Amino acid sequence: MRRFGRLCALSASLLFACEGSGDGQLSGTLFLRGCPSLDPTNDSATDIPLPLPNFDLEPRAFFAEVVWGIRTGWTPDHRTGNRLQVRMQRSSNKLDRSDGFELLVHDLDKLEQLQRNSLQAGLAGIPIAPPALDQATVPLPASPDASVRAGLVLNHSCRYPIAQPSLRGFVRFTEFGRSVGDTLAAELDVTVEDLRAEREQGTPLAVPNVAGALRGWFRIPIRSGPGSAAQ
Repeated sequence: MRRFGRLCALSASLLFACEGSGDGQLSGTLFLRGCPSLDPTNDSATDIPLPLPNFDLEPRAFFAEVVWGIRTGWTPDHRTGNRLQVRMQRSSNKLDRSDGFELLVHDLDKLEQLQRNSLQAGLAGIPIAPPALDQATVPLPASPDASVRAGLVLNHSCRYPIAQPSLRGFVRFTEFGRSVGDTLAAELDVTVEDLRAEREQGTPLAVPNVAGALRGWFRIPIRSGPGSAAQ
């Protein structure tokens, strides 16, 4: 477990202003072809390492932000929802220079009900589904199963991967914060998929360039200011 921003906990007001405070972890296995630390195949284009390499994000910076929908005066525009953006990073640099994990909830107002429905259906939590391959933006999902997205970027350790990891799995919230100073907490479990190889080869995959499984958790105070630009 990593803890960041201890000095910022001197007072509540300082805590809210302390960028990156929180706790969390994300670890498991990850194979990413062409990345030196995650590809022990000696530049093979077809070999798959067994077991897969170990991976630990070791996050030290944490961000959670509620992005409110459009309002006209005091009247909300019901065509836009309130979103939740969460990010864990290995460093406090901008995400384009750090390794990080992002979680985006499209409709915060329905989050607790969505989790209750998922648990009642016997699921491990709210489903995390990857967006369509090469899709520039993620539209508001029509299905509850597509209401949560997650992504893993390695902009420090592997800036130009052969393929982008796609995450599919479940997240289960244990604390539902909504306002600055509230705490947001959850546990998550995802598999890492190679959607490009699936599109080109079909299933089952013959030669994936990405594979793995990750588990983690976070507990982050919601702060004001910009959070994540996750799509």
